[in-house]
Amino acid sequence: MKLPADGVISRAAAFRTPVPGYVLSRGLLAWIKNHTAPLLDPNPVRIANSRLESLCRSTDRKVAARDHVKTLPRPQRMNPPTTPFNPRNRYIFIDFENVCDANLSRIVGKSAKVFMILGTHQRKLLTSLFLFVQDHPAQVRIIQTPVKGRNALDMILALELGRLLAADPDGYFYIVSKDTDFESIVLHLQNEKKLIARHASLADIPALRTSEERLAHLKAELENSARPRPTTRKTLENKIKSAFENKAEPAFIEKTIQEFVKTGILDFTETGKVQYKAT
Repeated sequence: MKLPADGVISRAAAFRTPVPGYVLSRGLLAWIKNHTAPLLDPNPVRIANSRLESLCRSTDRKVAARDHVKTLPRPQRMNPPTTPFNPRNRYIFIDFENVCDANLSRIVGKSAKVFMILGTHQRKLLTSLFLFVQDHPAQVRIIQTPVKGRNALDMILALELGRLLAADPDGYFYIVSKDTDFESIVLHLQNEKKLIARHASLADIPALRTSEERLAHLKAELENSARPRPTTRKTLENKIKSAFENKAEPAFIEKTIQEFVKTGILDFTETGKVQYKAT
């Protein structure tokens, strides 16, 4: 290092230009401040100070940050993975002691499985039912129990339903029975946000109705003034969609509405509100 002519290291060698924190780290500034007489030649320090001061004045923090970001590699856009739609499984438990005329042809082609609970008194099956089970073994399971006693089959049905509910908590569960005692189980599980309902027959399960049955049921609901009914065209369209499991095309929905108007079930006011035929 080149020393001054008098051989004394001058304090003028210390940095005098205030340096912003985004130019030099605070740790380096602290180090400089703690050394009152750095072993630096005054002339190079003055030149460095001058250049540093000019750099500080000409540097725009926002521009510098923007330029820095531009140099960063752009992340590649990742498309979300496409997963095939898997419909919920439907599990139907038939209290065969209570409902023995079930038409199982309704479940053909649907993601549904039927469990028939039989007791000691149900020793014979109808030929049509036997042939259906033979042709669709993956969709029907017959559970026959030797247990006797009051409500024995109901307890077995509840047990088997609970086992499947634990294995598939997102599935749809139906109890087909005219026994209203099952309502306690249904209400308890519904309070736990489970998808479960009791119906008196297979035909009462909305997902198993034919198109004609869905339309007839929809008409009956719209004609029933004791129940809440759609009050606008939009809510009416949504009700029709729901009745057909959200698979109805707009043209079909419009045709259905026009049929309701033509048959006098409902009409529309000038403001677009739905008005129903007086009953």
